[in-house]
Order: sequence, then structure tokens, then C-alpha cells
Amino acid sequence: MRLTRGIVSSIFYGALFKVPTLRNVALTGPYMHDGSMRSLHDVVDHYNIGGKNHPNKSNLVQPLNLTNQEKDQQFITEEKFKDR
Repeated sequence: MRLTRGIVSSIFYGALFKVPTLRNVALTGPYMHDGSMRSLHDVVDHYNIGGKNHPNKSNLVQPLNLTNQEKDQQFITEEKFKDR
């Protein structure tokens, strides 16, 4: 990808999207750029298995192999991103 005078020129332009903030993330479903995940549990499960095959999927996306305990700890962490 190349940025030229404020214009992105890339064959992957169609796969680009803005990453939203994590503030109140537990309250702002559905998730993913296309709204395909209804809950954060779905998102964690998706990445835990390494995501789905897609032409634009990076080779860096690998299975997380989280245990159930580690997944539960992830949801405790998300509470920190909620407004009080």
C-alpha cells in the first residue's frame, strides 16, 4: 500500500476499514467491520480458531489456542473499557 498526496493506492483498497475505539466495546455490538459477530464471545471464538479463510487474510492471523479460563479473563479485562 502506498499513500500518495492523501490518496491510498492499493489493490487491497476494498479491504480497508477504520478500526473503532475500544471505549464501551462491550456495549456496542454487533462486531467486526461487517457486523457479522453478535457478541464479544463470538469475536474471541473467531480469533481463537485463527479466523476464517479469506483472500485478504494476513498470514499473521494464527489460532490463539486460548483455554476457557483465558477467554473468561479476556471478558473481565473488557470491563475496564466501560464508562463508569
